[in-house]
Amino acid sequence: MRTIKDISEITLPVKKDLLFEGKYLGVQALSEMLRSTEERENLGYKKLRNKMYNSLGADKYNTIKRFGITFIDVEKPMKNTASLKLAFVKED
Repeated sequence: MRTIKDISEITLPVKKDLLFEGKYLGVQALSEMLRSTEERENLGYKKLRNKMYNSLGADKYNTIKRFGITFIDVEKPMKNTASLKLAFVKED
């Protein structure tokens, strides 16, 4: 088991029309949000997205799978310590 050395924290605004059942955000939508953040803040190529996908694969986030799509819980996204700590703010 590897130790997490570099933890990034990010808070993302989420519009209610992107949410499934009012509390789940699709992983693909999350990836697009992280991509725009990487471009806006001049971060390295896929820096945040790589951390997100690695943590997702290691089962660090609270997720559900519906209709073949993986969704992340925006109210309580973290299950364990991950290299990308996510937080969400719901907007109207």
